[in-house]
Amino acid sequence: INGLGMYNGSVKEALFTIHQQDISGATVVANDSPAYTGEAQVSTFTVTDANGLPLTADTDYTVGDSSNNKSAGEQTVVLSGIGNYTGTVNGVYNIGGKSIENYIVTIDDDVVKEYTGAEQSVNISVCEDVLKQYCLVKDQDYTIEYDNNVNVGKATVHVKGKGNFYGETTQKAEFDIIAMPYTAETITITAEKPESATMPEIPYTGEPQMPEYVVTDKYGNTLAKDVDYL
Repeated sequence: INGLGMYNGSVKEALFTIHQQDISGATVVANDSPAYTGEAQVSTFTVTDANGLPLTADTDYTVGDSSNNKSAGEQTVVLSGIGNYTGTVNGVYNIGGKSIENYIVTIDDDVVKEYTGAEQSVNISVCEDVLKQYCLVKDQDYTIEYDNNVNVGKATVHVKGKGNFYGETTQKAEFDIIAMPYTAETITITAEKPESATMPEIPYTGEPQMPEYVVTDKYGNTLAKDVDYL
């Protein structure tokens, strides 16, 4: 230290210490949102310290382990100060979901179903490729919705992304529901009758008469006269 004005000469240097800055006060902004691939993903970051100075990765801080950051959604990684910096701060970023739009939908069952009176469903495969090497898991990666899957006609399968996947497949899988054969093997006809009788009994009226029959199919559905039979 050198004297001025009323002072001349000098004294020995005064020593002081510049200590590391705690990085916990830094501002961290993710530079991108990597897309879901099933593998670990991490963003790069723009980091500025409490004084507004930009920090450089591997010079001022290191990026911690992100090996478990595989799923779509918000993820966190720890940035640790090095060099002129100490302490830690979290880097938060987002892994974007993957569109299911171009996945291939294949029906694995018979594509022709007999009418049963109940909703019908099929087993399907939803895959990235025709060889079915990269396929999704039902209820984890996608859900299924049906149109027209009760009555005779063409039923449609809609596949919608879930979890790490979003959107709906462009391809719509379809299967056919056909009429049940009306035969003695598939249809049961019954009518009320006395316990000792072998067939229904109705009193004479002088007019044409027909007992009331109940017609059911092999699945237990009751058929409606003039709708399901004549």
